[in-house]
Amino acid sequence: MMDFFWFFNENHNIRKKSEKYKEKRKRKSCVLRKISLRKRTKKCIFEGTYASVLYGSVA
Repeated sequence: MMDFFWFFNENHNIRKKSEKYKEKRKRKSCVLRKISLRKRTKKCIFEGTYASVLYGSVA
């Protein structure tokens, strides 16, 4: 799991400079939120929360 976070952080640091990447990130979190609201399943809500926490912690 630590390897994943390290890779994610490295990847984020490289791509952070790109405005396109920021836009894509916003879009992804919006889509996740919409999906979790539509399905109302624990799994989806968890995935949406997990993604936003993940993105929030490295943003």
